[in-house]
Amino acid sequence: MAGIGLFDQRGVSLTETLVALAILGLVVAVFLGGIYTSTIGNGIAATRISAESLARSELEYVRASVYDNVTGSYTLPGTPPSWDPSHSTLPSGSDYFSVTVDTEDMAGYGGGMKKITAIAYLKGNEVLRIVTYKTR
Repeated sequence: MAGIGLFDQRGVSLTETLVALAILGLVVAVFLGGIYTSTIGNGIAATRISAESLARSELEYVRASVYDNVTGSYTLPGTPPSWDPSHSTLPSGSDYFSVTVDTEDMAGYGGGMKKITAIAYLKGNEVLRIVTYKTR
């Protein structure tokens, strides 16, 4: 009975090696796919966080402004608000972003409420829209 048994093999066949490599390749492909998806998700999240920060910053700027002066719309960078020409840029690091802010008197509230909409854009594409209200 010499030569018969599990531990008496002299080597690994080519078929077994190819199957093992195929399984390893599949595991690596799935792992790399997960890393790629995670990286894309992180990029999207970072973009949304930056856009939300810029939009909320502009909303708070408008809400803190003198009520009667807050009218019309403006876009940064570019056209500053009519009530504050010195407010014409976004913070550094927001090179590809722009923010448009629109203020609108709400009819039916006796001029006591304004609707403020801030829209953040990345390279001209809308990323985020936030609406809030300001009262006297």
